[in-house]
Amino acid sequence: MNNNAIKKLLEQPQILILIILIVVLSVALPSFFSSNNFLNIFKNMSTVAIITSGMAVVMIGGNLDLSVGSMFSLLCVVGILAQHTNTFMGVLMPIAVALLLGFLNGILIYRFRISSIIVTLGTLSIFQGLTLIVSKSSSVPAIPGTAYENIAGLKIGIFPVYIFVFVIIAVVCEVILHKSKFGRGLYYMGVNREASMIAGHNVGAYTIVSYMLCGLTVAIAAIIQSSRLLTANPIVGGGLEIEVITAALIGGISLTGGKGNVIQAIGGAFMLAVIINGLNLFGAPFELQTIAKGALILAAIILNSRAMRHDET
Repeated sequence: MNNNAIKKLLEQPQILILIILIVVLSVALPSFFSSNNFLNIFKNMSTVAIITSGMAVVMIGGNLDLSVGSMFSLLCVVGILAQHTNTFMGVLMPIAVALLLGFLNGILIYRFRISSIIVTLGTLSIFQGLTLIVSKSSSVPAIPGTAYENIAGLKIGIFPVYIFVFVIIAVVCEVILHKSKFGRGLYYMGVNREASMIAGHNVGAYTIVSYMLCGLTVAIAAIIQSSRLLTANPIVGGGLEIEVITAALIGGISLTGGKGNVIQAIGGAFMLAVIINGLNLFGAPFELQTIAKGALILAAIILNSRAMRHDET
């Protein structure tokens, strides 16, 4: 291994940690390193991975979206209820509602100059309440035997199509961030919002579009989830925002904005899925898994703050 490769590993310790993690789990659990298990990991991480792409866009712009979990629950319910009309409406309605909710988050943050954490903490509660009202606080079943269930049922070989969906979404978001004026402006805004405004960047548009894009990824994840389960639980998205933000932080997205990329964020989602999968194979109780997620958040924030101090020096 040459010096450049070692330097890159030290700059991105997540890669080295992931490799060590896979090796340790493979030795400790022979069933871990198998094609079936890795297929399960990719299946289980699909929801988090899709939304992490959208969250990464928001965070790179210097914001945060705590409402994605309750938005996910609402969109699952909306999708299933709309599916009672037809499959097309079951796809269209969650997307339309998601874009509206993303616009609401973005416009509130920009117009009132309020912290994105405060705004989305408020909309988290609003979306949660709307979900309970629309679902009447109970699970909503889909009408079976329709084309709706084929959305998640389609396969390419042994791989469900939705695995390719989260890869495509990540690539599209990455291209948008690095090849478009919007993406470059978003990085600039994340580094210094005031300087970005002085330079003539449309900070309001960047903020609103980033939240609408995040909402779109939540809608896609909700459609796939609803199609897989053919039911919508009004609390299905509880805690999802924690997993998504954790994945983004593990992947190197900066809490203060202007740093990171979507592909690394998806790598963070993969690492999180590997850890959860390993704990499941060990038979670890749910309580221990929750503690592990909390520890990961702290570790990711510590690594994040260290990277920020390193950049300042």
